[in-house]
Parts: sequence; structure tokens; C-alpha cells
Amino acid sequence: MHLKTKFILVSLIGGLSSVAIIGAVSYIKAKKSIEQAVGVSFQAAAHNTAKLADHLLRQTHGTVDQLSRMRVMVDVMSGDRDGALQVYLMNFVHVNNSFVHVAAINRDGKIIASSDLDEPDDRFANPALVEQVLTGQPHFDDVHFDEPSQTWVTTITYPIPSQYDARQVIGVLCAQWRVTQLSELLEHDLGSESAEQAVQVMILRKDGLLIAGNHLPQSWLFH
Repeated sequence: MHLKTKFILVSLIGGLSSVAIIGAVSYIKAKKSIEQAVGVSFQAAAHNTAKLADHLLRQTHGTVDQLSRMRVMVDVMSGDRDGALQVYLMNFVHVNNSFVHVAAINRDGKIIASSDLDEPDDRFANPALVEQVLTGQPHFDDVHFDEPSQTWVTTITYPIPSQYDARQVIGVLCAQWRVTQLSELLEHDLGSESAEQAVQVMILRKDGLLIAGNHLPQSWLFH
């Protein structure tokens, strides 16, 4: 083999090696760019989901807080003798169907009025919680299954302030909120995105229980 021929072959092999290295580097850079883009997309989806959920929960807390300050709540002290508070709570749940149940409890821990006529006496049998809220601190319970209504809820509890002195707490208001409202929120606010931009989002309880999500069969929830 002539010297000139050998030189051409070596140059060709060297050229192919350079192409292979350039190709590998380009692939790695493209892979990192895609991963970064996907990561940013997921981060944005997570941020938007947290923002939506936070806004909804703040609104819900505001509703319960406002309800606890209604003038009719003073009947929690008298035992709701005329049934006005009972009727008011029943109407409230009828109009606000995102709530499963609402009950007013006096300082002794007794349910005085409820949106449910067949209220179990032990539905809110948690003296420690009542004592905590009576100090003026609202409480937001974890997602749980409510046996009487057969519904997954979270219980939001607010102190009932006196109409004459807001620093004095005369009772406790417990409101059970439907957790499925979160899935409806995600479907409504994230469902309008195009197919290319659509992201499936799921919200889990800290123990891994799936409590909300968009584009999910209902049978997948709470499992």
C-alpha cells in the first residue's frame, strides 16, 4: 500500500471519530435541554396547582370564618330554643353544596345546631380540638372519610366570637368541606389547555393517598 493511500484512510477515520464525538456531545446537550424544559414545565404546573388550591382553600376558610360571625350564632349560648340556628345551617349547606355538613357546638362540647337533622352525638367527639378552638385558634383537619355522609372531607373549625366582645369565644363552628372540589377545580382551570400544553396533575395526602387530580377516573381517587 502506498504512503498516500494510508494517509487518506487515517484522515477518513479521524474525520468519522470527530463526527461521532460531536454527535454525542450534541445529543447530551439536547437531552439536558429537554430535561430542563420538562422540569420547568412540571415546576410551573406544580406552582399553578398549589396556587389554585391555596386560593380555593383560602376562600373556603373565609366562608367558614364569615359564617361563624353571623348574628344568628348567638343562639349557641341559649341552646337554639326556637330552632333558628338549625334552619340557618341547613339552608347554608343547601345553597353551598361544597359543604357536606356544618354544626355549631357550645363551650361544653355539645352540638347545639346542625345542618343534619339526624346528627350523631359523637360526630365531633374531640374535646381536645374543641378546647383548642375555644382559645381562638382555627383548626384545619387532614383529609378523612366521614362515615355519616359517606364522603371524603376536611373539617374546618372556627371559634364563634361574641357579638359584643370579639375576644370572647362562645362556641365552635365545624364545617365539613368536600375534597372532590379540588378535582373539579383542576379540571376547570387546567382542562382548557391545548393537548400540547396539557399536564396531568395529582394531589396526594402525606401518606400517599390520592385525593385530587385532573383527567382521572373517579374510581382512582382516595386509593
